[in-house]
Amino acid sequence: MRSTKIILASIALLLILLAFLGYIFQADLEAIFSQTKEQATVSPVAEIAKDTIPYKEYLKKELGVIEVKKNRKSSREVWRLGKGPAIINYLLKAQNHIRLYEGKILDMEQTYVVSTDKNPTYQSATLDFIDFKGDTINIELQISNEIFVDGSSKLAIIFEGTNYDEYGFEQLSKQEYPFTLLLTPAEIYPDTNLIRDSKRKAILNKQGELKKQKALPADFNVSRLLDDEMKKFNSRISIRQTNINILRNNPYCSIVIWPYLESTKLNSTHSSPIRMYHTKAAIDEAVRTSLEQFPDAKGMATRMGEQAVEHPNFLRALLEPIQDKSLIFLDLTAMQSSMVNSVCNEYSLTCDAFTPYNPDNSTIEYYITKTLKEARKYGNTVMILPLKKDIWKYLQNIKEQASTQGTEIIPLTDLIHLRQ
Repeated sequence: MRSTKIILASIALLLILLAFLGYIFQADLEAIFSQTKEQATVSPVAEIAKDTIPYKEYLKKELGVIEVKKNRKSSREVWRLGKGPAIINYLLKAQNHIRLYEGKILDMEQTYVVSTDKNPTYQSATLDFIDFKGDTINIELQISNEIFVDGSSKLAIIFEGTNYDEYGFEQLSKQEYPFTLLLTPAEIYPDTNLIRDSKRKAILNKQGELKKQKALPADFNVSRLLDDEMKKFNSRISIRQTNINILRNNPYCSIVIWPYLESTKLNSTHSSPIRMYHTKAAIDEAVRTSLEQFPDAKGMATRMGEQAVEHPNFLRALLEPIQDKSLIFLDLTAMQSSMVNSVCNEYSLTCDAFTPYNPDNSTIEYYITKTLKEARKYGNTVMILPLKKDIWKYLQNIKEQASTQGTEIIPLTDLIHLRQ
C-alpha cells in the first residue's frame, strides 16, 4: 500500500514538473514568435521615416532621374530619365517602389509628346500617387532623346569560326570586350587517318587523269606527294591549335562547340558531321568527344542542321550529353519548324535561338546597325558574324558605339540566362 502511495505521489510530482516546463516553453515560443512577427512586419518605411528627406527623393534615386524641372503649363514636376528602357518599364518600377513604401497609386497614364521643328518626339507619362506620409505627388516622366542609361540594354557578340587565318586570330586577340567563338572540333582536332585517305584518293585521281592525258611525269610518286601534303596539313593544324589555345586563355573569349549537323547542304568537305542515320550511341560519343576536346566550352550551337532541328529523337540524343554538363544550346538555323524549344523543355537545359548574319539579305554594316537598334529596342540581343577579314573595319568602334546608346557588351552565357 505504501509503495502504491509513493508511486502515485511520484506521478503527481512528475505531472506538475511537466506542466511547469510546458508553461515556460510556451512562453518562450510566444516570445520568439512575437519577435519574429515584429521583425517580419518591419516596413522599409521605418528606415526612411527617420529621415527628413521627402519620399520622392528616394523614388528619384530608384528611377535614376537625370534632371528635374517644372512644367510651365501645370503644377507637375518633370523628371527626365535616361533613354534605353521604355516608359512603361519606368512606370512599373515606380509603381513597385511606391507600393513597397506603403504609398498608393492614384493614376498612371502613358503619353507621347508630338515632335516640332525644335523638339523631337519623346516618350512620357503622368504619375499621381500618395506617399506613406499622406502627401499627394504629381509628376511627369519624360525619356531623354540624347542621354542613354548605362547598361540599359545588353549585347553578346559571337564569331563563327569559318576562317582560321592568322589575321582573324590577331584581330580577335585585340578585342577588349567579351565575345564567343564558335569552333567545329573536327576542324581543330581532325581525324588524320580520314584526312590521309582523302588526300591519297585525290592524288590517285590526279594520277589517273594525267595518265589519260599522257602527261604523267616520270617522277610522279604517290607516297612522296602524300607525305608532302600531310606535312603541310599538319603544320596548318598545329598553328591553328596554337592560336586557339592562346584564345582560350584570353579572359574575354569563351568557346561554344559548333559541329556540323544533318543538312541538305552537307558534302565531303564538311568535317565529321553528325547525321540523322547515326545511332544514339554514335551521336552521344561524337558530342562527348567534342566536349572532351574543349572542356572549357560553354555549350553547343548548330552548324547547318536545318534538318536536324526538325527531328525530336535526334535532338534528344544530341542534348542529353550537353545536359550532363549543364551547358547551353543555341539553335542558329532560323527554322520556323524547329523542335529545339519543345525538346529542350524535357531537360534541365538552357536553350535559345538566334539568327546569324546572312550575306544573302544584308550587308555586314547594315546587320551591325540593325542589331544595335534591336538591343536598344528589346533590351538584349546577340550579334553573330563570320570570322572573315571584311568584318573588322565595321567593328573598330563597336564597344564605343554600344556604350554611346547605353548598351553593355556582356558574355553570351550571362545574356542567355538573363533572357530566361
